[in-house]
Amino acid sequence: MILVLHAGAGFYPPSDESRVKASLKRACIHALQECSLGSAEDVVAGAIAHLEDDESLNAGTGSNLTYEGSVECDASIMTGTGEFGGVGAVKGIKNPIRLAHQLLRDSRVRDPIGRSPPLTLVSTGAEKYAASSSVTLTDETSMITPKAREVWQSWREKRALALANDQIESVPFDNVDPQDTVGAIAMSSDLSVAAGSSSGGILLKQSGRLGPAAVFGSACWAQDDEGLALACRNGEKIIRESFAREIGRSIGKLGDGDVHETLERLFQNTERELA
Repeated sequence: MILVLHAGAGFYPPSDESRVKASLKRACIHALQECSLGSAEDVVAGAIAHLEDDESLNAGTGSNLTYEGSVECDASIMTGTGEFGGVGAVKGIKNPIRLAHQLLRDSRVRDPIGRSPPLTLVSTGAEKYAASSSVTLTDETSMITPKAREVWQSWREKRALALANDQIESVPFDNVDPQDTVGAIAMSSDLSVAAGSSSGGILLKQSGRLGPAAVFGSACWAQDDEGLALACRNGEKIIRESFAREIGRSIGKLGDGDVHETLERLFQNTERELA
């Protein structure tokens, strides 16, 4: 089994580097131990769940707060055969990736009257679905950490001051505080792949905002036929471009071509189109 994790491409102070690396290492070790006989998707879900439990990362407990001051999470998981499960803007779900994985697994059960299973569930619908499953529920306020509350309060005050003075903040908050998703990709011994992503979303987001971590083809992508899996960072630009899917398809067409050149071209094209 091969497992690769990331803790986001957002800003982390240099002093946090060792802490973030230690968190990624723990998640890798625990996920591989717990799912030693499992599939790539089991390992991905297990690893991301460990990252969601780390209060210092922007996923699960410790996530960025909405403008109203609550935790709303997005998560998704995809297998190399094209199966997908995503949940968005959910509250009180300890590990959103577990709920996304449950949705994916339930989609394999044939409905007695042929209803199509959902790819993504959001908000109260996803929360009701969680209540009928084995996914762990929690008091949503328990997922709010002192650090997240402190950062939220600081930027609420800065925004209020800027509005009062009819000014634009000179240092955007997404360059100051951690903003990004976490993600994982895995390949099993039979070369099956899976990818997943989880996020608390951007700081001060509108309540009900659906982030890329819940959207098909945006934050994660997996293709068994190419032995390819990837998990991307967050942002509205990612949704508009179905970015993970486009990267996967472009790399899949490369053959022996240069992956780095292809990635650079895609990044540049995205920036030009959305500028």
